[in-house]
Amino acid sequence: MAGMNIFFPPLCKLGARAWVGMALLGLTGCQSVKDYSLTHRLWTSAEMRVFYEPAADPRLEFFYDRTQGDVLTVYDETHETRNGRRRRAYFANRNRIGVEAGRKPRFVNPERSRGLPAILAESAPASSSHASTLHVFVATNGQHFTFSGGFGDHDYQLPVYPDHAGVVSRVLFSPFAIAGDVVMVGVVAGVVVAYSYAQGGGCR
Repeated sequence: MAGMNIFFPPLCKLGARAWVGMALLGLTGCQSVKDYSLTHRLWTSAEMRVFYEPAADPRLEFFYDRTQGDVLTVYDETHETRNGRRRRAYFANRNRIGVEAGRKPRFVNPERSRGLPAILAESAPASSSHASTLHVFVATNGQHFTFSGGFGDHDYQLPVYPDHAGVVSRVLFSPFAIAGDVVMVGVVAGVVVAYSYAQGGGCR
């Protein structure tokens, strides 16, 4: 028992110093630890975030769907890292808030525009002669538009939203990032323990 009393006090002292050292590291270096965390970098890296966006020339078309009381907006969409474009269609008014928040709209088949009356798209405000009818005014960059004739003064924008395949990639890589973080924490803890051991002169 006497031998145990000689052996355990240095260990308790060593453990206390290790925990104090780790606590100080956590309190003073949170941001640094966060910056070096593989998991944090994986989920905040802009390099792994890609988006769907309207083409430079989206070939905008607008159609009024009387049964929906909304404007069917048809345009060309591209992807940041893939070639090609695809034709997209969605209802402008019902998706406006979601699009403004950067969410994917509820797309419909572009073929739905068949048989619907087209809406004249202009680049200047409506003249008084047709200000009460529904018209679309498209910005010069082709990415924004507004309506006259009962749709309010909202500035509509074409959808830009993230490709959720990037989220899937993050999920797949997360276990490896977490494992790396665990190793990093273990190394830091080992350094703190070794430092405390050296400062305490070892087990005497």
